[in-house]
Amino acid sequence: MCIDCWRALGSPQIDGTPIRVARDLIGHVYNVSCVGGGLHIVVYDWNLDDADLDDCLSRPLSKLDRECGEVLRKMTVAERASALGLFDGYWRLAA
Repeated sequence: MCIDCWRALGSPQIDGTPIRVARDLIGHVYNVSCVGGGLHIVVYDWNLDDADLDDCLSRPLSKLDRECGEVLRKMTVAERASALGLFDGYWRLAA
């Protein structure tokens, strides 16, 4: 939801299975909650630091939100930004 946030992080376009899995999980989270559910501050507001994810993961979450949060937590900030940017359509996978 924040192309300026993605650009501020260097417009990362990291591809790989973890990025694609995270993109798909983010999509599932949004299918349940249009504002990102229990991961709102991360997937909607683009607060991608470890501390922000740790805060979300310290709270009660749905199974889906927790799975998505745990996948994102294993990534670097640039990888998280790549997954969110891919989900938001800021970049596309090579054909």
